[in-house]
Amino acid sequence: MKRPFVLICMIFILGVYTFYSITVDLLTLYILISIVILIIISKLVLNISKISGYVLILFLMFILSGIVVNYNLNMSELYKFKDQEVLIQGIIKNNLKGNDTSKLVLNASKVIFNNKEYKINEKVLLICLNEKGYKLGDEVVIKGYINVPKKNSNPGLFNYRLFLYTKKIFTIMNVKNYNVKIIEEGKLNYLEKIVYSFKKRTFKLFDNLLNQKFSSIIKAIILGDSSYLELSKLKEFRSLGIAHVLAVSGLHIGIIYGLFFFLFRILRIKNKINIIITLIILWFYGLIIGFPASVLRALVMFSILMLSKVIHSRYDALNGLFFSCLILLIYNPLWLFSIGFQLSFIATLSLILLNKPIKEKIPIYKNILPPILSVQIGLMPIMMFHFNEIFILSIFVNIIVIPIISLVVVLSFLIIILSYMNFNLVILLSYVLKGSLYILSNIIYVFNYIPIKNVTIYSPSIEDIFFYYLSVIIIFNIIDMNIFISVKKFLFIYFSIAIGLLFIISINNKDIEMNFLDVGQGDSIVIKGYNKAFLIDGGGSLFKNYKVGEKIVLPYLLKTRTNKLEGIFITHLDADHLSGIISLLGKVKIKNIFISYEDYENSLYVDLLKKAKKYNIPVVFLNKGDKVYINNKFYFNVLNPLSNIKTYKDNDMSLVLLLEANDKKILLTGDIEGSIEKILVDENSYKIDLLKIAHHGSNTSTTKGFIESFRPDYGIISVGKNNYGHPSKEILERLNKNNIRVYRTDKDGMITGKINENLTISNYIKAPLLLRDIISNNIINIILSFILIFCFFVLFKKYMYNEKITSKYKR
Repeated sequence: MKRPFVLICMIFILGVYTFYSITVDLLTLYILISIVILIIISKLVLNISKISGYVLILFLMFILSGIVVNYNLNMSELYKFKDQEVLIQGIIKNNLKGNDTSKLVLNASKVIFNNKEYKINEKVLLICLNEKGYKLGDEVVIKGYINVPKKNSNPGLFNYRLFLYTKKIFTIMNVKNYNVKIIEEGKLNYLEKIVYSFKKRTFKLFDNLLNQKFSSIIKAIILGDSSYLELSKLKEFRSLGIAHVLAVSGLHIGIIYGLFFFLFRILRIKNKINIIITLIILWFYGLIIGFPASVLRALVMFSILMLSKVIHSRYDALNGLFFSCLILLIYNPLWLFSIGFQLSFIATLSLILLNKPIKEKIPIYKNILPPILSVQIGLMPIMMFHFNEIFILSIFVNIIVIPIISLVVVLSFLIIILSYMNFNLVILLSYVLKGSLYILSNIIYVFNYIPIKNVTIYSPSIEDIFFYYLSVIIIFNIIDMNIFISVKKFLFIYFSIAIGLLFIISINNKDIEMNFLDVGQGDSIVIKGYNKAFLIDGGGSLFKNYKVGEKIVLPYLLKTRTNKLEGIFITHLDADHLSGIISLLGKVKIKNIFISYEDYENSLYVDLLKKAKKYNIPVVFLNKGDKVYINNKFYFNVLNPLSNIKTYKDNDMSLVLLLEANDKKILLTGDIEGSIEKILVDENSYKIDLLKIAHHGSNTSTTKGFIESFRPDYGIISVGKNNYGHPSKEILERLNKNNIRVYRTDKDGMITGKINENLTISNYIKAPLLLRDIISNNIINIILSFILIFCFFVLFKKYMYNEKITSKYKR
């Protein structure tokens, strides 16, 4: 096999994803790997064939990935102290992000619980709740509760727990000054002291030479940490699709290598020694910035490439990339789920595969345009999947900015080097650096004034991404078309079956789906059916500076391919129902906004009207007796308020909607209280199937008479962490006494109700998936996946042995 690490790494990746998604106990994995090893040993004695050997090795890698994932997910020694108050001792090693002193990483060495001492070696994230900061190297004893990061409670959104897991952080502690005792300051080892003093000296150097704005840009570019920038400046980089220059990757490593190699060559150092010294400097640089996954990938690849030159060995870039990927994933398999790792790996793969074909098709600016186009083409679907944006100006701005960034990196490192020798030269170079940064800042400033810089788009599906990359392969002739033709029958059969099944399912799909999002202490419900989508409320703010509309509701809509809403119902004008809606205007198509009353003293309401007018969205007032009709199987009856004039307090002016869905009745109550519930009971008499519990489970709502009158089977409470005592214990007991199955967004995450002939309720936060459940619930998808995998391996086998490309990426 010409490129063994390509296939081995891909099998390992498949294994990491599989064993992260499902639960397989460690004993089972050890038994499987033992069986495979025994088979290999017995086959070696019996002269195993090459093909059988490859299959066994690949299966061995698949099982090995499961062991590695299992180990990484269960390595926390502090997890057993979850929700317990402990004394913990350790050394503060670094900030989670750049200059953010509110989140520090503690290397814990000892924990005391129930007067018993336990030796540990584990990272803990400290959330500092007071202004007093702690310095790196402080050895501290902290009294507090061990917490586990909150699970992702809405599908497809940012997973904070997994983000911390990728950094091998499994627990967090909220820290207050009076619970912390500093034992010793500056307790760093020799290497850490060198790194710390070097960073401190470098920061002081650029702070003295440059103004605050330019100094923060240099820190962000050199250290690959955007937290050094002000939020407004960071948004300017992101809006133009050039935020990647703030993440140290192969671009930075290549520039730094070229600089030092050139300098040592001037000093007439021999090539082999030059390469080794330069690699040592690069690895030290990686140590300074904390070895992020993108840098480790670049360093491993670069080291293999350069060392192959030292030993005069042929280097295969594709094989080298997958080898470095495999090494990194064995070290930390959860990096597979890191966006930075994905972007770094795919960008490099795109450069390897697309740079040469693009040069041949577009023979202009050969050293700048083809690499930028290669990366942009390769990353486009991944960027759309994660960030839901297309950066229209990205290619053009990158062509202008990349050369300037390259110059800035070179000048910055020259200044650092010369600051130890000749400060006059440093002053001279600082003027050139200031000029470069001035040009860069003005280019970014000017382009940010262009009104349409990016387009919001929903996330592509896995099928969309597959078709995209297949099209790229065909257009740029990455694989010989004759080889592609040899498997076209398999692909044709697969896609015919897949499209046929999807078409049949879509035609017969009469389901109506309700999704009660977890937006903390607020309400937000997405309802879909018969190719229409509605939103009821948009949540508010979980905490200061956190916008639920931007962080939860809008991303959820885009991740679920919902870029058009037939209508938004705003039950009432409280912030925990309305403020998230404002973030959606102009981002998704909205046909109507339905509202129950007006209040010009409410600033959120005024802001809503202004934005609705700006985007030509009609604001329609509803009251009792109105109906929003889709068809006779899907419509909303309005039961409250009596009029659009504010005659009650805000909660009692809430829109109350009776959703008639496939002959099921769903009562959506906003924040109404007991007085309005009594009116509804007096005027309506029927059983409902599901009740959205009013006012987050407050004891001022959900009265005994109301429950006994409507007799719901299910109750949904949308609630988050709060100081109001929601949901009330009294209400929970009342619901339980009436045999109502209760779901809560704070405990169950997003709650989904599917209505066809029956109503079925499911919650997003649940026990880990078991292998047998996945197989039984996804048998059709599994069959289609096996067909696709078979086609892929047939294609891959041809690809690996194709003479046209076996030497294409070697140099």
